[in-house]
Amino acid sequence: MRINSNQEFSNVGYAFLMFITDYYKRVSKLKLTFDEMMVLNTVAAQLAYNLKSSESLSIKDLSNLKDEKIVKIFKRSKLSILSIANILDQPKESIRRRVNRLISLNLLVKDKKTGGIMLTEKYSEILKNFSVNTLKQLSYLIQDMEEIGFLSDLLKDMNKKSVRITTKENETNY
Repeated sequence: MRINSNQEFSNVGYAFLMFITDYYKRVSKLKLTFDEMMVLNTVAAQLAYNLKSSESLSIKDLSNLKDEKIVKIFKRSKLSILSIANILDQPKESIRRRVNRLISLNLLVKDKKTGGIMLTEKYSEILKNFSVNTLKQLSYLIQDMEEIGFLSDLLKDMNKKSVRITTKENETNY
């Protein structure tokens, strides 16, 4: 299957864009910018990465994490403002401003010893509803892709490690 020749691609594109739009709207209801949420997601990904090698937690466990446990998980590796900036390909000063705002909202904290950026219990509280709703919306997207007939083709014909899709987006700087 060639993605650019699939007649149903516009329907899948619409479903995907609706998924992203819903995510964006739910982020704004948290009184966060999308960029701030991406910083939170990056820090949350570091937490998940640190957990990946040692333990697996349920959504209930993750949404009830206490600061002491969070600090213990983040001790495995330090996440700096520079590393977040590099991951998101954003200017360091922009990330610093976003991190400082998220610290003021008590969603992030800076470790006093290492300077590493970590999540807080308050983030865990947000995780409860937000992640469940995101998973629900993702399941709707996957169901739409299946109903359209796109998902099985995609999974059958696309090998993550061997197929590269070159797009103008990858070649162009905005």
